[in-house]
Amino acid sequence: MTRYILLEKVNIENANAFNNITVGIPAITAFMGFGRALERKLNAKGIAIKISGVGLEFHEYELKGYKNKDGQYVTTFPLPGSIPGLNEKKLDAHIMNQAYIDLNMSFILEVEGRHIDKSTCKSIKAAVETLRIAGGIIRSYKDVHLIDTLADIPYGYFLTLRQEALNDAVGEDVLDKMIHALQQDSTLIPLAVGFKALSELGRVEGQRDPEKEHCFVESVFSLGGFECSKSVEDIDAYLWRYKTEEGLYLCTINS
Repeated sequence: MTRYILLEKVNIENANAFNNITVGIPAITAFMGFGRALERKLNAKGIAIKISGVGLEFHEYELKGYKNKDGQYVTTFPLPGSIPGLNEKKLDAHIMNQAYIDLNMSFILEVEGRHIDKSTCKSIKAAVETLRIAGGIIRSYKDVHLIDTLADIPYGYFLTLRQEALNDAVGEDVLDKMIHALQQDSTLIPLAVGFKALSELGRVEGQRDPEKEHCFVESVFSLGGFECSKSVEDIDAYLWRYKTEEGLYLCTINS
């Protein structure tokens, strides 16, 4: 049995706004990782479900930058040489300005299992309070409940995949194509959607999980965009899912 569960209007504070090459929407792998962590939490409590898809609906966001001398987050990112006081002290330490984003968003979870009811939602509520999303703290949420129709979804904007815009762009590599596409359509959003293997699977000294093989990877990028929830006719067309191939670990939307 497959049901949809809505995590409604989740307030996330200080999520990681870096997605390797841009500052903005956190990596899709971070949101999908939240779904996977939630699934494992529930499985550990004897609740046999699988979260097979995650819809991402945004209501509000506030992009932050770095904390200045007054303790305020600034949404600009100065180069190290332009940071006041750096050159005078002749500091040469590497500086990585942190970028955070506050989000108010809803998650539509596609849940598979034999028994999915209000008790499942109650268990999800308890588990959500112990998790982070993209490194950010979950401050609050409106509700967790089953949904049966599109009318049950609050107004917002779904983050969807625009891979065709990247495929049609001109450029020698993905970065060139991405820049060209963004110049043609300012509504597009750069997204980190997965990883590509750079080495063979194996084990390394000090790895976090000694039971699993590891490999070195690089990020895979694509383009996305926002679509108003009022235009949604099929929720399945807005659910992010995992897709794995040899050497590729991706988050995608079935077209």
